[in-house]
Amino acid sequence: MLRIAVSIVTTMACLILSGCVSMEDRATQASALYSSGIVESNAGDFDKAQQLFTQARSQLTVDDNPPNDYFTDRYYLGVSQVDSSRAYAYFIQSSEFYSQGKDWHTPISQSDKLYRQAIEDLREGTQREVEILESKAKWKQTGRVVGATVLGIMAAMADASQTQSNMYNAQASGAGSYEVSNKATENYLEFLNSAREQGFFDMPDIEPVPLALGGSPDKHSVRFPVMPNQGYFKSIGKLINETESAQCTAFIVSKRIAITNAHCVSEGGALYWSEEEVSKLPKRHDVLLWATVDGAFKKRNLSALPGNDWAVIILDKSASDLPSLTILPGHLSEYPDKSFSHALLAGYNGDLNSGYYLTAHFGCQISGVVSGFSYTPLLGKTATEGDAIKRFFAQDLEQLKKAVDKGKSPDHAPFSISLNGGLLHNCDTYFGSSGAPILIYSREHKAYFVAGINQGQYKDLPQNGPLRNQRIGVSVSAFYPTFEVAKHIVDGNQI
Repeated sequence: MLRIAVSIVTTMACLILSGCVSMEDRATQASALYSSGIVESNAGDFDKAQQLFTQARSQLTVDDNPPNDYFTDRYYLGVSQVDSSRAYAYFIQSSEFYSQGKDWHTPISQSDKLYRQAIEDLREGTQREVEILESKAKWKQTGRVVGATVLGIMAAMADASQTQSNMYNAQASGAGSYEVSNKATENYLEFLNSAREQGFFDMPDIEPVPLALGGSPDKHSVRFPVMPNQGYFKSIGKLINETESAQCTAFIVSKRIAITNAHCVSEGGALYWSEEEVSKLPKRHDVLLWATVDGAFKKRNLSALPGNDWAVIILDKSASDLPSLTILPGHLSEYPDKSFSHALLAGYNGDLNSGYYLTAHFGCQISGVVSGFSYTPLLGKTATEGDAIKRFFAQDLEQLKKAVDKGKSPDHAPFSISLNGGLLHNCDTYFGSSGAPILIYSREHKAYFVAGINQGQYKDLPQNGPLRNQRIGVSVSAFYPTFEVAKHIVDGNQI
């Protein structure tokens, strides 16, 4: 009798979806198309990749909507994964177009739109999971659940051994049977309850958004929310300081090694790095060791200067498989003109849902670097503007010398000294984005490299003059020697 009932439900689902193609077949086709799309995207054939991603999405939907009465983790995670992959492909295409002087506005607008849609896919799906959880009494009425396809949990409940990783990874593989034991049901409900307690279902609405995130790119740049589930964004997470109840951004640069700001760490603080993929429960990786310019486990006078506001941290072994960003070799100022086209800053800015979502500012610029107590202009700065900053540094030093000669105490450290080792940029920042990577796009390699760390809006910059609209970062050269020491420690299994 049970098998007959299951057969009827399966047939109904088959008719609902399209003809008599089962959801398993559609999901399998979607998985194959999606994988092919990733291959084409990595190869740089973005048009072909978008075609394949669109076809994959159509396999999981009916007229671009969820199949009737079918709303499982397969649907909303699968569709969200497809949409975010389409968004990422458009982002990479925009990066190439920007470097080539082509129209980058259209693809980056599509990227913005699709990332928002991917997040909304997840929001709708998690709301459905809550509905399932709240109706659990209904599930306990029988020892077996019949028609799991229609009830919307077939993939999650088909095997009692399925775990969180099976549930919340966007896999398109289907279940082998629609007959689900009561034990599997209980396990699933227990998992849902645990997920809810950990805040997984508390995804805030991405609307309304600040004007800066409105999705309409200006002439030079645009900032938009992203899902950190692939590519460069997968290497960026949150650094949580439990001692001070503070949150910054941090990024992986090598096995178990992350970079952030010195002001994000504290002596004796309980720190951990958190993967923040929206489609999964966050994973915690404890910080075992950190060092600043003042030395290991120290953050004192020197690290208070903006040009020294960096920290190298070593994570526990659970972080061994996290992907890394590539550090730009050498000094940024030593590269030939036009080596780089634009910058990108990605961080957990607090002006969007208090830093819940990762946002990326695409097309901003690194104005210049301060090294050897002098300023070198870079992207987006004319020679006149660069000369103005150089003159400002010289005048600042001269005024301080005059004050000292008169026996007066200067009211600030010389900017050429306090900013030494730093860089100036115009990327959007807010609380929570401290420690975010400042990436720079290489025309030669068609790739992003880490050029520095965002420090934020330095409070002691003068309100007038050429520094008034500058934001501060830390150059790679400032922390690279300490990074090499940390890498030697990790590679030698010394910690």
